[in-house]
Amino acid sequence: MSHRFSPRPNRADQIAWREWGAEAFAEAGADGRPVLLSVSAVWCHWCHVMDETTYSDPTVMELIREHLVPIRVDADQRPDVDHRYNMGGWPTTAFLDADGELLTGATYLPPAEMAATIRQVVSYLQRARPAQPAPPAVPRPKRSPDRRHIDQLYEEIAGAYDRRHGGFGHAPKFPLTDVLAFLLDLAGLGGHVEARPMVLESVTRMVEDGLYDPVEGGFFRYSTTQDWSQPHYEKMLDDQAAMLEVLLGLGDDVPKTVREATAGTADYMVRVLYDGSCLGGSQDADQAYYAGDLTARRQGTPPLVDRTVYAGWVARATRALVAAGVILDRPQWAEAGETAFRTMLARCLGAGILRHTDQPGALSNLSADVAQVGLTALFLGAVTPGSDLGTVGDECADLLLRSLSADGFPELPEFGLGRLRHLEYPLAVNAWAGQLMAWLDDIRPDPTLAGAWQAALKAAASAAAGQSLLAAAYGRMLVIDQVRPCVVSLPKDLPRDGLAAVLSALPPGAVLRADAMAPGVVVCRGQQCSRPLQDAAHIQRQLRAEVPTAQAARAEDAQALAVDMGRIPTGADLLAFFQEWASRHQVETAWVSAIGALTKCQIAFFDQRQRRYQPLSFDEPLEILSLTGNLSLADGQPFAHLHLVAGRADGTTIGGHVLTGCEVYTGEYRISVQHGPPLTRSWDEKLGLRLWPPQAGTDR
Repeated sequence: MSHRFSPRPNRADQIAWREWGAEAFAEAGADGRPVLLSVSAVWCHWCHVMDETTYSDPTVMELIREHLVPIRVDADQRPDVDHRYNMGGWPTTAFLDADGELLTGATYLPPAEMAATIRQVVSYLQRARPAQPAPPAVPRPKRSPDRRHIDQLYEEIAGAYDRRHGGFGHAPKFPLTDVLAFLLDLAGLGGHVEARPMVLESVTRMVEDGLYDPVEGGFFRYSTTQDWSQPHYEKMLDDQAAMLEVLLGLGDDVPKTVREATAGTADYMVRVLYDGSCLGGSQDADQAYYAGDLTARRQGTPPLVDRTVYAGWVARATRALVAAGVILDRPQWAEAGETAFRTMLARCLGAGILRHTDQPGALSNLSADVAQVGLTALFLGAVTPGSDLGTVGDECADLLLRSLSADGFPELPEFGLGRLRHLEYPLAVNAWAGQLMAWLDDIRPDPTLAGAWQAALKAAASAAAGQSLLAAAYGRMLVIDQVRPCVVSLPKDLPRDGLAAVLSALPPGAVLRADAMAPGVVVCRGQQCSRPLQDAAHIQRQLRAEVPTAQAARAEDAQALAVDMGRIPTGADLLAFFQEWASRHQVETAWVSAIGALTKCQIAFFDQRQRRYQPLSFDEPLEILSLTGNLSLADGQPFAHLHLVAGRADGTTIGGHVLTGCEVYTGEYRISVQHGPPLTRSWDEKLGLRLWPPQAGTDR
């Protein structure tokens, strides 16, 4: 891994910097010298200043050569080291002993202060200091997830809201995109009437008052002032993706400046950070350049773009770009996003290994990277017809599950040196990893995945304790836990306007999956499914309907009226019978279940190896272990969407979507009407059917 220095003239590269690793610490131990740890970043203005001044000063350079073992770490390429040793910003200037324990540290130190600090550290170590045992790991406080934390977090956020300038807190001021996204989630649930206005006003002020670059697009990292007017001018890929997600979540009902910033951010990502094959990680800060108008900038030299490929950042940016391209009808953005993701996979993904970057010596299997890549693979697998990326999502889940413990998902899968001796379970890591587990569990329920989601939620609850606004990612997990499962099935050949309707109105906690057999978009909340939808307006209305909580859904189920269909004649065609029933009674949406046996069935079986549905035919009698599904009218035409799990005579089990055939061998059927005309006693008399009230709290 090569070291990177200021692009302007400096002598920092003349210092004999070592890599972070056992060799450097062994050298420090053998020579009795302290370690100088410099944590820098390619986009960091003051890092460049320190290279040009302090690390180019002859006195400082000689003191380092004589008394220290210097280690240089890139904050983006070694986030694990940065996370544990950062002294409150960049550059971080830390002094360590040979065991990696912190002696003292600061951020930027000018030459004179740096020279004085080196002498003090050396003098301290030269005195007969008794050996200090490595401190034990600090036990993490345990806290259980509690949905009351949602309102508590909301109250903290509302209390920190800056009603004059938007955003939260005082200077320095960051966008806090997790907070904005949490507020949008609450707005989607209803009941927090000030949530969306806080987001809209905050974003508007950022866009209009200085955090957004109106000339070339994109957001700067943060502002040194409360009113957003004095930004730090670096632009980060991950920040652009997070802001683009928030902008898209606000929808169309926003000021013109915000609409322009939405398009401008996506355009900046593709025009500047994308090089035709992948997305770079950042663009350097250059105050003089960004102070100019378009003409002045064209005459100057654009700030350097870091072309390093960061796996997790590219994955998140891909989701944002594809969504923006579909919603705003800019297919070139979606194409760039998918191309970047595939390039990243080609450079970073190996057998059981996901490298953090495409650079030599890169870290492997950072949990945040693995989770982000898995989420994007599932997203693209759902929205891209014929996508071959579904298996990548499973591979990422498998990688994460290998490191899962009772404490949750660790930042790294293994121990390291110094402060890396103790595994940590960060909130952000468990939020992303947990979301991947929940997505997979929602589309194909699995006790292992369900348990992993709960472990991640518990870890996030503990990590969020005392974090105030920084606990917003945990708040988002609580929202997901409250509303899941909500699964949106996307058919093959869904028109762009239909997909745009889905992506622009997706409710909190909803997940996507491809369903090549469905004739339209089907929205399932728990066991209640919509009819297949093709019209964009109908899709949006269904997705924007009041989101039921898990408790509300159970209460609604308990009030639903159902009818016991009794026996259906042997030899009847299963699909035809249900479709004729829906047509005859104009039932908009109902849930069906059955017991008994079928024969002459053709089903679409999901082949786990091929990651696609395969048609299978069975002439033998099949014992119904589970037959449930959705019965509806799609644009006036009857439709039955049935899923069968059945036992064969040889003791094996098969399952899949019912395609055609399936004659009734013997069976009893039950229908529960969730929407549309209510069943009445006149129906009972007309059809000779027996009405029955379902038991409260019973899942069907």
